[in-house]
Amino acid sequence: MPSPHPEAPPDDPAPDSTLVPSDNLARLVAHAINNPLAALLMDLDTALELLDTSERSELEKRVEDVRRLLAEMRKSALRVHSVIEDMRQTRNAAEAVRILSVAPSVTAVAPAAQKGIVARVLVVDDDVLVAAAVKRTLREHEVFVQNSALDALAMLQSGERFDVVLCDLMMPGIAGMDLYEEVLKLDPAQAARVVFVTGGAVTVRAREFVATTQNQVVEKPFDVRKLREIIARTLK
Repeated sequence: MPSPHPEAPPDDPAPDSTLVPSDNLARLVAHAINNPLAALLMDLDTALELLDTSERSELEKRVEDVRRLLAEMRKSALRVHSVIEDMRQTRNAAEAVRILSVAPSVTAVAPAAQKGIVARVLVVDDDVLVAAAVKRTLREHEVFVQNSALDALAMLQSGERFDVVLCDLMMPGIAGMDLYEEVLKLDPAQAARVVFVTGGAVTVRAREFVATTQNQVVEKPFDVRKLREIIARTLK
């Protein structure tokens, strides 16, 4: 199937002439780190939830030690995320160096699993680690994963429908924005259920899309509670 919008430039983290060099570097670093960080945070949340809801046994003390260790790992991951968010706003090299030299203080909060109606969720993300972590995080729902926008589009064209489509914004080949436009032509009601996830809108086109879209946008690493709230609102 031909790629939609062949005349559009590739929507990947390529150098952007509208950014000063240090700003572009900061955005690229943030985008590169965000995906593995998102997967780490989601799996830590999942592990903490499983430990908190597990029945106690003779291994209670060891389980508690593991829980504390996971909580500390989550704090470290959140510190990295805090630096990433600051780096996205930097406009010069001196400011970037200052940000990287500061260790922000953060508080880790493990979200509780939400029980309720089971949703059909399609996750579209070219990063295999992130997509798998999302599926584990939303284990209370029926989650389908596609690592290719083309494969996701083929599913929808075949008649599959979902309560929520979690779609990565920045993907090689067909970006999330292109997939959305194709789904909008196919089924506007399904397009309205697309929630974009992004580890950083690196290109000018992506930032303009985020600024103007009526669909919800969730930043990586995910706030798991917010992600579940979005799914709950969409179901209503």
